[in-house]
Amino acid sequence: MPIQLLENLSVIKISGADAAGFLQGQLTNDIDLLENSWQLTGFCNPKGRLLALLQLWRNQDEFYAMLASDLTEFVRQRLGMYVLRSKVVIEACEELSVIACETTDDARLACPAMTGLIDQVTADSGSHPQYASAEDHSHLLMTQQGVLLITNESVTGVSSSAFWATRMIDAGIPQVVQATSELFIPQMLNLDKLQGISFSKGCYTGQEIVARMHYLGKLKQRMFVCKLEAGGARPAPADKIFTAPAANSPSGTVVSVNDNGDRVLAVLRLADLDSAHYLEEGRMLTIEEDQPYPVNE
Repeated sequence: MPIQLLENLSVIKISGADAAGFLQGQLTNDIDLLENSWQLTGFCNPKGRLLALLQLWRNQDEFYAMLASDLTEFVRQRLGMYVLRSKVVIEACEELSVIACETTDDARLACPAMTGLIDQVTADSGSHPQYASAEDHSHLLMTQQGVLLITNESVTGVSSSAFWATRMIDAGIPQVVQATSELFIPQMLNLDKLQGISFSKGCYTGQEIVARMHYLGKLKQRMFVCKLEAGGARPAPADKIFTAPAANSPSGTVVSVNDNGDRVLAVLRLADLDSAHYLEEGRMLTIEEDQPYPVNE
């Protein structure tokens, strides 16, 4: 029964009378679709490069965003630059921890205080709500990979099993961290395949670049699930990938790595997909034959 404290993830809250309109003008996805759901969305710079990836949900007039912990303060301040005279408050939820559980039964054992939320999302077996929130600001997110508890309650049974990172990689779901911030446009990380971009909602920061690539451009790089040969040091996000051990020009970039260091998400140059790929140290990287969703289409 894996239960893992995800110290690499944190939560910020965006609230205020103008919060909805403010976020609609900053994020790649359509927040009007957040009723009874949560979404993957991107926060870009004016050049269309991803500053961060957010898992966003709404609890009445409050919005919550889960993101990489090493970007939390940066994103809070960067969003704050666009508030101007809007009635918006952006704050870090430092009291909240993110817990990953394999099943709802594991979630009940891990945090009995959240049983009410767990019962709420499992009440209708035919159509599970994707999230639930409580007045004490506890939250539960249902995913195909497991259950996320966002809570200030103490949690029991936390294990050292790093199953969550592996499941995210297997599902082809990326994370942007400090080292990879501003390296990728959303389509490079397959946000268009993951329903993380709306091409009909209107303007947001970086929208012109993202839309131009979608309608007029030819994408040269995409993200793939890859495996690494055994041995060598564990790679890190932003490490470069080459088509030969001694090559001078990189052909890709590491996005995410599991704890064992044998599976990664990597952005690779599409023109080089038939070539071999190597980390700088010479360790071979192989694109998985079965990707979690169609990528190069």
